Amino acid sequence: MVFYVGPQAIRDETAQIPSSRYSSGRAQILMCGIVGIVSKGPVEQETLARMRDAISHRGPDDAGLKVWPEQGVGLANRRLSIIDLSKQGHQPMANEDGSIWITFNGEIYNFKQLRTQLEELGHRFSSTSDTEVVIHTYEEWGESGVERLRGMFAYAIWDSREHRLLLVRDRLGIKPIYYYFDGHRLAFASELKAILADQTIPRKLDHDALLDYLTYGYVPFDRCIFQNMHKLPAAHMLTYKEGRLSVREYWEVNPDQSLSSPREAAGVIRECVADAVSSHMVADVPVGVFLSGGVDSSAVTGWMTRLSRDPVRSISINFDEGESEAAYARLAAKKFGTEHRERTISLGDAQAALRKLAWVYDEPFYDASAVPTLYLAEAARSEVKVALSGDGGDEVFAGYTWHKRSAQLSQFKLPGQQWVRSIVQKVRGLPFGARSAVLLKYFTDDDVIRHFRLIGIYDDWELARLLGAKGRKIHRGRDYLWLFKKFFRSDLPLLTALQLVDLKTYLPDDILVKVDRASMAASLEVRPPLLDHLLVEQAFRLAPELQINSGETKWIFREAMRDMLPVAIYGRRKKGFSPPMTAWFKRGLWNLARDELLNGCCVQEGIIEPSFVEWMVNNVTERRWAKVWSLLMLEFWYRRWVARLDEDPVRA
Repeated sequence: MVFYVGPQAIRDETAQIPSSRYSSGRAQILMCGIVGIVSKGPVEQETLARMRDAISHRGPDDAGLKVWPEQGVGLANRRLSIIDLSKQGHQPMANEDGSIWITFNGEIYNFKQLRTQLEELGHRFSSTSDTEVVIHTYEEWGESGVERLRGMFAYAIWDSREHRLLLVRDRLGIKPIYYYFDGHRLAFASELKAILADQTIPRKLDHDALLDYLTYGYVPFDRCIFQNMHKLPAAHMLTYKEGRLSVREYWEVNPDQSLSSPREAAGVIRECVADAVSSHMVADVPVGVFLSGGVDSSAVTGWMTRLSRDPVRSISINFDEGESEAAYARLAAKKFGTEHRERTISLGDAQAALRKLAWVYDEPFYDASAVPTLYLAEAARSEVKVALSGDGGDEVFAGYTWHKRSAQLSQFKLPGQQWVRSIVQKVRGLPFGARSAVLLKYFTDDDVIRHFRLIGIYDDWELARLLGAKGRKIHRGRDYLWLFKKFFRSDLPLLTALQLVDLKTYLPDDILVKVDRASMAASLEVRPPLLDHLLVEQAFRLAPELQINSGETKWIFREAMRDMLPVAIYGRRKKGFSPPMTAWFKRGLWNLARDELLNGCCVQEGIIEPSFVEWMVNNVTERRWAKVWSLLMLEFWYRRWVARLDEDPVRA
């Protein structure tokens, strides 16, 4: 199956197939893994090659490397070819005179328009690659050229004329960049494991980042689990020249709530979604879709079937027990006429995935939906090389249950935040008091605290009991809510403020990490059209009452897609892509967790307190599995990347 759908906007709401199309074999779009080093000393080619090949799963089709020994610079690339499978897309790639080089990961959906514009300005091209367009965009407009790019991307440009390195990450953080800097050497890569392939780089645990993981379930923002390592934040660029490093933001969404008419808003959102899906379907390889049966993935699938000449291939996950979305996925597949495939996973699959999860996610990563995502990506890769997803719809259109609950609870505040906190601390320690404390702690006059309590893992009280002596010392002077406070804007309506927090935190550091690592581990490219930045900008113009209306989440998005969605899917509540963890824990994960944690590295190293862990695993409640799972993920990660007891990659 091949799509040749252009990225131009769709003005007709009947969504006729656009008239202009890309021709097969005329454009190169690549998904890759990028690696590089800039050092005051020499760069060893063997080290750079080892770093590059540590992420060969991100690009099994080709490998490239370029070293400038006299300048202490090296760039490398692994290539997954999506459009034009020829050698013209080989990277690293240079401009005409070889003064500017790039290693690029991603998709630029408007590269043909940019190329035409650049040619009119006198630029000449030797390939049909979107990568070469990025080089010339930098040549013409410098660092600000990124503002003209529409797509998902992470790239590095070495400008030998200026002796400057530029690292850039896309606006929403779909594609990752890690970097290490010790004052003398800068190393960067698409995944942390590539940096760790350099044996000279120390693996010193960052305990502040560890506390963040236990608090939020992921290592957030620009932090990394190891010292001197960072993630380049979404919508940021890094420049490095003559030993000086600077990072700045180049894009910010403007939530002005200027779109308040339901009719106008539905039309705008419908047009933007159709345009985004159209632009994301370009490929010379089979393209499919992750179809969960939810509103977001069903809407994406519906537009794909309207825009494609050929049947769309859809893939979904079913679970061997508990509630599943598989029935809704089948319903959507039947309505849209997709070639549907379903993969059922079990407790045994989850247990078998534990060591692989530790390899796939270089940092400790809590989200249990990583398990089905891993198997979903593997199932999809056996059918297609590219898949679209509905990721981002909940952040952009206020679809999470905590969005609605926060709005509801904000209307029932109890006076005196400190009074509520003191009552919670006393009640939770009494027999049968835990459930009462859980209910009571949501009633607070602080919106940030309430938001955390709806989605966080361990709060400050629990961390004080969980951590070993070193961790408790760091914890005492730490504001565990720093991340949400950093992005929360009290000048906005509460719902919009919470959406913005999620867009800056949970989306790039959980959802997009989960999908990127799982899909690329299977050498599968996943594109999220609902995170097209032009659509996101329009969505944040929506007035809050258009997002949640009469208790219905994602109201205007549903209205915009009403004629497309099956009735049962249009009206269903948010389910989430969660496996039946409560049932799985009862059937075996509790025993596994008890054995692994109490005899594990984290207890032996004094990172977590064994008495508290033993109390948790011996006092089973349905609410506690998430906390225990987060420790289990930490244990397997620590064993693989710090203690190095599981050195094999476990890729199969």
